[in-house]
Amino acid sequence: MYGAYNLSSPSPRYLIAVCGDWGVAPWSKALCSSGADVHVLSNIRPHRFRQRFPWVKQSYWCVECYILGYLLAKVLPRKHWYFREKLIYKVFARQLTQFARRDTIVLTNVGMGGGNGVLGRFQNSLVHCGNSGPGTFAAQMTAAGQGRMAANLLADKGWLRMWESDVRAASIISAESSFVVKSIEASIPNKRYFVSPLPVAAMPSRLTSPRRTRFVSTATTVRKGSLVAIDAWRIAKENGWLGTEAVLEIFGSCDRPTQSKLDREGEKSGVISRGYTREIGEVFQSARYFLLPTFEDGGPRALGEAISAGCIPIVSEFCMAPDILPQALIAAPLTAASIAETIRNVLSIDLVCGRWHDELRPAREQLMEEHFKEELLRMLDGLK
Repeated sequence: MYGAYNLSSPSPRYLIAVCGDWGVAPWSKALCSSGADVHVLSNIRPHRFRQRFPWVKQSYWCVECYILGYLLAKVLPRKHWYFREKLIYKVFARQLTQFARRDTIVLTNVGMGGGNGVLGRFQNSLVHCGNSGPGTFAAQMTAAGQGRMAANLLADKGWLRMWESDVRAASIISAESSFVVKSIEASIPNKRYFVSPLPVAAMPSRLTSPRRTRFVSTATTVRKGSLVAIDAWRIAKENGWLGTEAVLEIFGSCDRPTQSKLDREGEKSGVISRGYTREIGEVFQSARYFLLPTFEDGGPRALGEAISAGCIPIVSEFCMAPDILPQALIAAPLTAASIAETIRNVLSIDLVCGRWHDELRPAREQLMEEHFKEELLRMLDGLK
């Protein structure tokens, strides 16, 4: 149920406090299915929350954050997303202190503490870092050719202090990959970590065999490796490593540099922009390969969904790939030539012996909800 929190009622054992739905599904599903006493504080409107998370019995709407987010979205340009979120998180942090007592175990996302030492008021807090942090994030942005965005991010000292304050105050850092851990350790050492990729809902069995010539990608931005992916595809085509029917289909809303490159080179390179789709699961099920040479990512979720659907991924090392995938599927260094060579090698092995299905089984098991639940509960039991 949604409602106002009654401070005279017993404090919940667990409080999941997030803006948006990132983290709500895996954490709440794992805890609710185990019979734990868990409440959720969110800025998602009640009817949408009930539709997305019907298993949650106690949930509360942070209406102040919702209204503030709506108003700021109207006033501030999209490029100032970090400033907008900083203000929302500070309001959210004030609400957080009213919804939990000191002995409550708080599960939240980085930034939700507002950088005011709020998380330090609780005996135990689990903070999820979806990416590698502002410093590494900005460095990867610069490497990806988005230096202006990196400069804007680093110029906002308030955002950096808020992020660092929450990471330092947290009892445990939740990360989806060792890449995130290494990045945080470089600036904030000696933290305790819970490392596990967020689970992906099991995909139904494929009804038809995937098209061997179909490559799909969600590399829609420079940070996600869109430009280098297009160049790699062109190199592979020119060298005859791909069949004449092979196409690379990019799903999602492309940023301006990506769209410009697609307009210039997409058609002759065999790269097609399909735009946004709600049926990405069906897309992955009908494809054979998934290409995502990202410059920086905590997960990403699309990689997990592609693996779960049976795709063979070809990705970079700047994500969770080194933790769960065979090295042969990882392009390093992250250049167009290296990615093209990886595509060639993966195709050659797949056509000769088709071994990838068995080699990806451990990765699919790590992405199962039951595996995540076991790991999360084991870690939380250690806090009692």
